[in-house]
Amino acid sequence: MKEKETLKQLQLIFLALAAGQILFCLVVVYLAQTGTLSPSNLGLPLSFLLPTILFAAAGTAYFLSNRLSMEGKQLPTLSEKVQHYRNASILRLALVEGANILIVSFAMLEANLSFLAFFAIGLLIFAYFRPGLDKLAQSYELNAQELGALRD
Repeated sequence: MKEKETLKQLQLIFLALAAGQILFCLVVVYLAQTGTLSPSNLGLPLSFLLPTILFAAAGTAYFLSNRLSMEGKQLPTLSEKVQHYRNASILRLALVEGANILIVSFAMLEANLSFLAFFAIGLLIFAYFRPGLDKLAQSYELNAQELGALRD
């Protein structure tokens, strides 16, 4: 069934995005440990700016998630609901991943690994938005027949 395959692909996308963020973070940590990085002195209040960006992205992702799931509940077919959920999930993940990449980038620019604490929080938020069948069923209020079709 195409819908089950779409959910598997969505979970694979999640894992690939998470792995990319972690790999980028590890590269920055390695560069900092080897002394390759030097602070750029941007003069920005990054200890205030980075959590603001992160929580704004997370809040936006949460708000969009709720709004899009209300729209998705109204769709007539399971196929349309799964496609809508896929698109909504990718949008949510992209918002949080963008904030995480920005945090790691600023940590690299400033050669300040303490900013990676915000990245760790961002990674937890990213994990919160992990797509799955249970979240689809709950958010889109799937009936027993639709849920059964996805579980078979």
